[in-house]
Parts: sequence; structure tokens; C-alpha cells
Amino acid sequence: VTSTTQRPVARSSRGPGDDLGRAFGDDLARLGVDFPAAPAPAAPGPLDDLATGRCVVLVTPGGERTMSTFLGRASTLSPADAASIPDDAGWLIVEGYVFDAPRGPEAIAAAVERAREIGAKIVLTPSDAGCVDRHLAAMQAFVTRPCDVLIGNEEEMRAQSSASAGVAAPERARISSSPRCRPSSPAPATC
Repeated sequence: VTSTTQRPVARSSRGPGDDLGRAFGDDLARLGVDFPAAPAPAAPGPLDDLATGRCVVLVTPGGERTMSTFLGRASTLSPADAASIPDDAGWLIVEGYVFDAPRGPEAIAAAVERAREIGAKIVLTPSDAGCVDRHLAAMQAFVTRPCDVLIGNEEEMRAQSSASAGVAAPERARISSSPRCRPSSPAPATC
């Protein structure tokens, strides 16, 4: 991302607490991505038993995909985490799976408030059609209010637009992303 945008990139999420998380953080650092993560605690804490989240994606030769997602430490995101969004963030990318976390909707609301304070654009990626089905009302409200850009595949767009009578999924996606999105804005932060 940094090599194509030539702009600073930051990721805000739960920090690395296991080997996979540390490897992920190290890889991001090598790419020049600012990954503000809390240092490892000196004493055991509530996150110690949670592994780094991951997603296994299986793709058929015909291009169909299925995903198995485990939120891990990301399931503990809370409104307080919005403070880690950098002041110069131009974009906030909200991952739909965060709606699945116990305090996910609250964390998203706080991140959106923070993004608006600093003038950042807000993007939603619905994650998968099942996630949209689980949180349809919340995601549709998100798209009609704070969301500047909606990014997803056709299946996710169809699920997202199911209650939008008379608006086809591709049209709904086009409406959701225009005209507020400006490609010249600074690089994204991620929720």
C-alpha cells in the first residue's frame, strides 16, 4: 500500500500477543506501515488467552470463495481504541466482522466519531454476505449515514441492498461511493 500511494499508512487494531501477531506486526513495519500496538504486558492479562485473529480463504478453480474467520484479539475492540486513529488519517476502513465483536458496534461508532473529528473519509467493507445478514439493519444504517465508500463483492452488495427496494446491488454500491470519495485524500486507517 505505501509503495503505491506514497502516503503514510497506519493500522489500528489489537496488537500482537502471539507469534503470528508479532510476525504480522513485523511484516507491516517492514512495509512502512505504522502499527500502533500496546507493548506486551509485564503481567498476565485478559488478552493473553486470545490468539491473533485470522481468516482462512478457500478459492475454487472457478473463482468461488469461502472464508472461515476467527476474530481472536480483535473481538475485544472497544470505544477506547478509537484514540489510536492517527490525527492525520484520511480514511477509516471499517471491517464488517467488527460488528460481530461483543463491543464492536460501540467501537465502530467511536471510530467513526473520531474519523469525523479529523475529517477522514469512512469506508465499510461488509466482510461477507453472512456478516451482512447478521447485522443487516446496522450495516444499512451505516451505509446511509456515516459511510462514504462501500467496498464489497457482488454477493455482499446484494445482501447489503436486500431491503433497499428497487435499487440493484451494483447501483446501491455506486450510490454509496459517490461523490464524497476523493482519491487524493491521505491513506487509510483501519478499524
